[in-house]
Amino acid sequence: MSWFKRNIKVDNLITLGMILLLSPFLALIFYTHPFADDVLFANSVSNFGVIGGIIDFYFNWSGRYVVMGLGLLNKWISPFPPYYHVSLLLYLCLFSFSIYLFYKVLYGFLNVRIPLLFSTLLTLFLIFQTSPDLYSLIYWHPGVSAYTFTISIFLLFVVNLFSFLTGLIKKATFLVFSLLLSFILGGSIELILPFILLIFFIIVLRIKNIEKNKRFSILLVLVFYLIFLTVFLISPGNYNRLEVSEMLLVENFFQKSILNFAMINVNYLQNPVYLISLLVIGIYLINNKLQIPKLSWIKIKPLWLFVLIQVFLFFYILALTKIMGILPGRVANFVGIFYIFSHLFLLLYFVTYYQSKIFQFQLSLKPINKILVTLILLFTFLGVYPTSVYKLVQAERIDKSRYLVFSSNFLHATYTLFFEAGYFKRHYQTQDKILENAQLKKSKSAIIAPYPDNVKLLFRLKKLAPENTEIITKDPLVEFYQLDTLIVKGMN
Repeated sequence: MSWFKRNIKVDNLITLGMILLLSPFLALIFYTHPFADDVLFANSVSNFGVIGGIIDFYFNWSGRYVVMGLGLLNKWISPFPPYYHVSLLLYLCLFSFSIYLFYKVLYGFLNVRIPLLFSTLLTLFLIFQTSPDLYSLIYWHPGVSAYTFTISIFLLFVVNLFSFLTGLIKKATFLVFSLLLSFILGGSIELILPFILLIFFIIVLRIKNIEKNKRFSILLVLVFYLIFLTVFLISPGNYNRLEVSEMLLVENFFQKSILNFAMINVNYLQNPVYLISLLVIGIYLINNKLQIPKLSWIKIKPLWLFVLIQVFLFFYILALTKIMGILPGRVANFVGIFYIFSHLFLLLYFVTYYQSKIFQFQLSLKPINKILVTLILLFTFLGVYPTSVYKLVQAERIDKSRYLVFSSNFLHATYTLFFEAGYFKRHYQTQDKILENAQLKKSKSAIIAPYPDNVKLLFRLKKLAPENTEIITKDPLVEFYQLDTLIVKGMN
């Protein structure tokens, strides 16, 4: 026992615990299946090829040339589903790596010693555990390659800027990476624009502290991004999409903005795992006597900084609501991730600001840790709280009370992994074989079973015909398998 205590550090055990908490989320990636827009991209590749597909989307649907290209590259190959799984796993690795680098550069700039690996794992867990729509965050390629990927590139964009400002990389390297990352961001989700402008606004505030020979290079990066953003903005496809989807015609958008704003806040502030985790981080920072002189330039009380962030968030959501109405899950994820990062920064600033004024004591970690860890595990595994307020707002034809209990994302992932994922996988394997055989035999119709319908399942499934028969003539699957009709035959 003494050998075990000497050789096993508490930090290692905590890291191992975080990996175990993340494992159900990761394991479910290998049960995913292409769906909806995946098939649309595959049909576009069949009709135009990858390059031709990008051009077609650019002129007819969307100027997001990078996002569309990624969707087309991941064309729907049903005989080889591991291709889909590996693709999603690589995006998640990029997302994790970008968070790790972001913390590494930030901690280096602030000159603080906080475990990088643990910071990354904890952030990932908080994002997964509090995600309003876990499916589009890590399990659906069009959502991952658009929104999660954009955030990854944005974090790398910030890492590149900080590395140049702190002298970690040279000017030539900085400009090359800036050009590449600006090209990618310009053709990705345009919702990232306010955050990029916010970064440059902060740089302008601190322009006196930046070496004169670096100022022009920083300005050049902004020019790079604006050029590629212009390429996106002049796309005829954007305006075609606005007309077809009737976007910008949202009624009562101010009231809906308040609802969206409240939904984002409540989704996180009522989550006990999230709040307890922030408390644990705060205790850790206090006990390490954290003092960061470089944050003193902000010169604002933490409460007012919180208000400013909330005001920025409200106007950002106001603009999104004008376009979309009630936020789609993938957009709520997008906003939520930055919401989490803002809270982590606020906590860091709060402890730093009051360290010399209030926190002149050492908290006894042993009893506190036991209580907090017990509470985290309790709420994580039981999940008896409305984790996703977003689902409660969006749900229409389901019993909303089913979201009020056992609604922890971790619990959903674990339950799905052990009790639903196998059936889900077998269902789609059977469906793929039926459709492939119909294509080989050149049949013009195929009969498939109804899609699984279970609200606990993390995958977004379309319930077509639970108890009767439905004949479908217009569907991406019909075009992909060259059918005239797709018959969904119910239990009867």
